[in-house]
Amino acid sequence: LVTLDGVADKQAAVEKVKDGEDVAVIEAAVSVLEKTAMEFGKRVYSAQQADPQAATAAAAGAAGGAGPQAAGGKAGGGDDIKDADFTVHK
Repeated sequence: LVTLDGVADKQAAVEKVKDGEDVAVIEAAVSVLEKTAMEFGKRVYSAQQADPQAATAAAAGAAGGAGPQAAGGKAGGGDDIKDADFTVHK
């Protein structure tokens, strides 16, 4: 099982200092968050190499996703997915 081990705490630390005026403190907090997020990504990648289906489900759960069954979808790819084209107007 891959969990977010500390990523949320580091993100909260960035949120806490982002409006401050000390650039060094902000950069340090962002650096720690980036390092923690990279470590999380490595763990997800390693777990996916070992067991692709379990790692995908664990990553979705760790990232706050409920997964297809909890969201009312069908397991096994039976979702009725619609594709749409759109245009961005500037």
